[in-house]
Amino acid sequence: MNDDLYETLASGGTAEVPPSALGTLRRSALAAARSEDAEARLAVLRVTPHLARPDAVRALSALVGDADEHVRRWVMLQTLALGEAGLGVLQAIASTSFDDDVVVALRHLTRAADRSALSTGRRALTSGSPDVRAAAAKLVGRVAGPSARPALSRLLDDPETSVRSAVEEAIDELDSAPPAAESWVTDGVLPTPPSPTPRSESNPEPEPPAEPPPEAEAAPQPTAYDDAETSAEPGGDAPKADTAPAQAADEEASLAQDEAQDEGRPQALPSSTRPLLAHLGACAASDRAVVLAALENHPAEDIGAILAAGDGGHRDLALGLALAAAAFGTPSWVGAARRLSGHADPDVRAASAIALGALGGASVMPALLQALSDEVAAVRRAAVEATASLCRRIERPDLLERAVSPLAGDSDPVVVSIVEEVLGS
Repeated sequence: MNDDLYETLASGGTAEVPPSALGTLRRSALAAARSEDAEARLAVLRVTPHLARPDAVRALSALVGDADEHVRRWVMLQTLALGEAGLGVLQAIASTSFDDDVVVALRHLTRAADRSALSTGRRALTSGSPDVRAAAAKLVGRVAGPSARPALSRLLDDPETSVRSAVEEAIDELDSAPPAAESWVTDGVLPTPPSPTPRSESNPEPEPPAEPPPEAEAAPQPTAYDDAETSAEPGGDAPKADTAPAQAADEEASLAQDEAQDEGRPQALPSSTRPLLAHLGACAASDRAVVLAALENHPAEDIGAILAAGDGGHRDLALGLALAAAAFGTPSWVGAARRLSGHADPDVRAASAIALGALGGASVMPALLQALSDEVAAVRRAAVEATASLCRRIERPDLLERAVSPLAGDSDPVVVSIVEEVLGS
């Protein structure tokens, strides 16, 4: 029955999707996204409007960089229709080798002032395409701070006039106040490819807009917490506490979220602090701002007490605590945040480094030095930025140079770029 439902939707037909079928529909879509048949992959994009919003994001992510241009164009159109919820997919598109798609993605990330896309922009500065380099410069200039000046300045001698002009504008913007995001207009409805027919003038490839419409009123942006129903349109250390009851509550809340997703119900944010912290660690990076905003309504001392009690082996809670410590923490949280620096999960270690750089003093340098030698590049990137933040705050440029200079020859080019930026070389 559910297989028939997928085939009906994939062929461009219409059908009522019962909540109980959403889980199977999601699995079928993700499996089809791996098909060697381009038509089967394109058919996934006729099904995504019927999925719960987080599952639609997953399906689009699976098709990023597809070998078929027709598929890529429809992925772009649907991603733009997602608004804020599609920022993570746009970052993935901006990391592909398809220059035209990269330029469009970078432009939208720039308009969204998406600071989490800074690493994506840095990498794109070295592209062989002048259009990509110019778009990347504008993104970096918009979301970075003065530390990005060395990376941008290297392009002032670029052979392409368009790149040099974009870089000059970007450098001028570095010292400006952080810009507000420019929302693009979207009703949250995902456009769908036509029913399968031979590609012709009656079934043309879609052309995504190179720029969002600038004049229209900004519509509310959908997030991963919107209603799952979408219409398909054709076309200091504290003693350890007993964490068993709290861990059980975390697992119960996580299970409830999974069930809500499978049944297509709206995924409401947890109301209590601990499950909300775990949800912060579990959600996509593009959704964290929503959860952090919800945490602002919770007493900071409650978050600090949970941090001091430990994560109880719960990876999502550990990451949520590290992210919350970086956002809301006080120096009294440093001891508890330091414990997370040795976590098995690299995302937790990276977030812990950022928190220590924001909250600690010189005493946290051993933990940051450990992060600077981490085997995972993403942790080293975070550690360089955290060390720079700490050393600027305590006015120890000598300490910064000694700590991060050894990474000037790191195997990861992004780490090298960040080191050059923070040292001003």
